[in-house]
Amino acid sequence: MLVVLLVGAGLAWSNWQQTGVRETRSLQTLAASLAEGTRVMLDGTRVSMVLIGQQLASVPTHSGPTAEKLLQSYLMLQPDLSAVGVLMASGHIVTTGTRQRFLKDLLSDIDAHTAALHSGLNAAQQAALSHCQRSAGFCLGPPVRDSDPGSSHGIWMIPLFQPTSGMDGKRLLVALLPLINGRLPAWRGLPLPPQSAIFLLRDNGFLMSRYPYSARVHYAQPQQGVVAQHLMNHPDLQSGVFSGVSSAVAAWRLCTVHRIAGYPVVAGVCIPRSVLGAAWWRSMKAPTAGAIALLLLSTFGYGYLRRLGREREKERQQVQQELWEEKERAEVTLHSIGDAVITTDIQGQVLDMNAVAEDLTGYTRAEVVGQPLEAIFRIVQEGGQRNRRTILSGAFWKKTEW
Repeated sequence: MLVVLLVGAGLAWSNWQQTGVRETRSLQTLAASLAEGTRVMLDGTRVSMVLIGQQLASVPTHSGPTAEKLLQSYLMLQPDLSAVGVLMASGHIVTTGTRQRFLKDLLSDIDAHTAALHSGLNAAQQAALSHCQRSAGFCLGPPVRDSDPGSSHGIWMIPLFQPTSGMDGKRLLVALLPLINGRLPAWRGLPLPPQSAIFLLRDNGFLMSRYPYSARVHYAQPQQGVVAQHLMNHPDLQSGVFSGVSSAVAAWRLCTVHRIAGYPVVAGVCIPRSVLGAAWWRSMKAPTAGAIALLLLSTFGYGYLRRLGREREKERQQVQQELWEEKERAEVTLHSIGDAVITTDIQGQVLDMNAVAEDLTGYTRAEVVGQPLEAIFRIVQEGGQRNRRTILSGAFWKKTEW
C-alpha cells in the first residue's frame, strides 16, 4: 500500500508538470496568433487612415459637408469602427458614426488642453491622449468610455490617431475602435480555451482590452498584477510566461504574452488554476483508478494474509498444546513404571530419568539432564571372572556386581 501511494504521488506530480508544460505551449501559440491578428488589424486600419487623410488633404477647412461625406464613405469600408473624425488646424471638427457626439467632445477636450469635462477622462488618460495628439505617426490612445446611459454595448473604445496635413496645416484624424464585451472586432470567432481571458496590455501597465469583460476591470487605471509589473520592468519583452495573481480579476492565473510588432502593446492569454486542475485530472483518471484498484487489492490481500496467519498461529499453538500434553503423558508414564528408565536425545544427551533410575545411579534428575549418557551410565563389556556394571556417582564410583 505504501509503495502504491508513493508511486501514485510521484505520477501525480509528474503529470502536473507535464500538464503545465502542455497548457503553456498551447497558450503561447494562442498568444502569438492573437498578437499577429491584432497587428494585421492595426496595420490595416493605419494604412486606411493614411489614405483617407490624403483624400481629406484637398478639402478646405470650411467645407464640412464634403469632409463628412468622405468620412462616411470611409466608415462604410471600415464597419468595425464606431466613429471617425478629423480635427482641423483651425480647430474645426468634423465627425461621423454612431459615437460621433462622444468623439466630438473628445476632440474638443484634446484641442482645449483642459480636463475632460464631457468624456470623463482622468489625468492619465488625458496625458496619453495629449501624447497621441503630438505624435508624428500612428498612435494608439488609451481606452475611453462613452458615458451615454443608452449604450448597450461598445461603451469602452480605443481611439486611433493618425496625423495628416491639409490646406490649412496639420490635421488630426481620429477613429474609435469599439470594445464589444472587452473584445476587439478582430477577435471575433477566435477559439478560446474554457474559462480563459485574452487581453491587450500597454508597456506602461494600462489595460487596453480584456475579453470577456469583468466588472473588476478598469481600463483607466494601471494594473498591478504580475504580468503588468514584469512588463513595466522589461519594456523590451517579446514574450513570456507568468503565473500569479491577476489584478483584473483578483485571482490566480497562468498567463502568456506576445508582443505586437511595431506597437507598445502585448497580447496575452490567461487561464485560471481550475483549468489546469481539470486538465490534470483528465490525465490522472486512469492512473487513479488503477491505484485505487491496487489499494483495494492490497487491503483485501493484507486482510486475507492476516487471517491466514492467525489461523496458522492457532494451528501451531494447538499442535504445541498437543505435544505438551503428549510429553506430560509420557513423563507420567515414565515416572510410574517400576524399572529404571533413562531417556536421551539422538546425540546421547540425557533428557529425563525416573525415580528408580535416580536410586540406581545415585544422581538426581536435575543433575543429569543435559549430561552425556556415558557420564551417568556405562556398560562394561563382559569378560574375566565376573560381569560388572560400573556406575559413576558424583565424585566416586558405585559398582554393582553381577
